[in-house]
Amino acid sequence: MNYKMKNNGFTLIELMVTLAIATIITLIAVPSFTTLIKNNRIITSGNIFISALSYARSEATKRAQTITVASNSGTTSWEGGWEVRQGATVIRVYEALPTGNTLTNTAGSAATVLFDSRGGLSGATSLTFRLCDDRTGETGVEISINVTGRPASSDYTCS
Repeated sequence: MNYKMKNNGFTLIELMVTLAIATIITLIAVPSFTTLIKNNRIITSGNIFISALSYARSEATKRAQTITVASNSGTTSWEGGWEVRQGATVIRVYEALPTGNTLTNTAGSAATVLFDSRGGLSGATSLTFRLCDDRTGETGVEISINVTGRPASSDYTCS
């Protein structure tokens, strides 16, 4: 009787070569994914801050009251999150930034952003915030608020 043996599997050598190739490809791809994730976190954090400013501005005009965006820490450090308030009443709270991200006012002294009843900045001609992460020389986000209260963002090279 002549029986043919069927080869239905992989040899150990074929399996090891495949694993080695998969490991090399993974090691090449991981740094790219890390950069992509950090870039997306910066963009997302910037968009959340802009939406908070836009929300506060629209609430100011809707309520015909002064609305405040203030850092949760009560200081000029915005990394711990911020909140939108009307007087002492908190309207909305925003969470802290991801670890390693910084949000600073270029003037260095703004713990609050005030929108008057018409949606314009109250007590300032303009404000600029810079959002960066723990990398240097990478693109961050610069958020400027003009005298009319309109926020806008642009790329910024962090130092």
